[in-house]
Amino acid sequence: MRVVTFNICHGTRGRGTAVDHDALVAACVGFDADVLALQEVDRGVARSGRIDQVALVADACAMAYAFVAARPLGGGEFGNALLVRGEVADVEQVGFRGRWRWGRRDRRAALLATASVEGDRLAVAVAHLSLSVLDNVPQERAVIERLARRTGPHLLLGDLNRRTAWVRPEVERAGLALVDDDAPTAPRTRPRYRIDHVAASGFDVTGVEVVDPGVSDHRALVVELAPVTPVAPGAPVA
Repeated sequence: MRVVTFNICHGTRGRGTAVDHDALVAACVGFDADVLALQEVDRGVARSGRIDQVALVADACAMAYAFVAARPLGGGEFGNALLVRGEVADVEQVGFRGRWRWGRRDRRAALLATASVEGDRLAVAVAHLSLSVLDNVPQERAVIERLARRTGPHLLLGDLNRRTAWVRPEVERAGLALVDDDAPTAPRTRPRYRIDHVAASGFDVTGVEVVDPGVSDHRALVVELAPVTPVAPGAPVA
């Protein structure tokens, strides 16, 4: 199973650049993902032409989807999306109110859902956390706690705005394994930091790649997962 997390920067290449929906769609189609987590998604927002970006991408990728808003913006909504080559159900929104930034509250959100991929059901969280460590530490814990309440296997995906060494202890306490090759994902043009993450339980990691999609101010994290095969009682362990 191929899972991808990608902060799309609402289809731009960073602050002050134009929205490029063709490039956004081409990037997402090119991932060929089974599970695709998107952050900084616009729906009906003036700055991106009132386009429903998640529906646009989902239609091009032939995927089911769910969206949760972090805040209203420009006559529409801004938030996170989960796209699945299968079905999405039991969608839950978790909203966060962080420090004051640029004269307003820093409002973030996480999406939790049950995804069905090729008959396998898994619990998924898609998160975009605040920049301030005073906010993103409790936000991360809240998302992981909500995810752990759901029946696994589990996937945590998103832009956590936290370095690998900071994320690992929390996810490991919850029984998840963090993909921690630590190749940087941001900023896209000269990446220096790994702040976009994938953590999972019930899977083995068989491949990891950080991809420059040619759009956004982040690179995408692409991870190949294989279900862990249970060992039968009494069977020899290699």
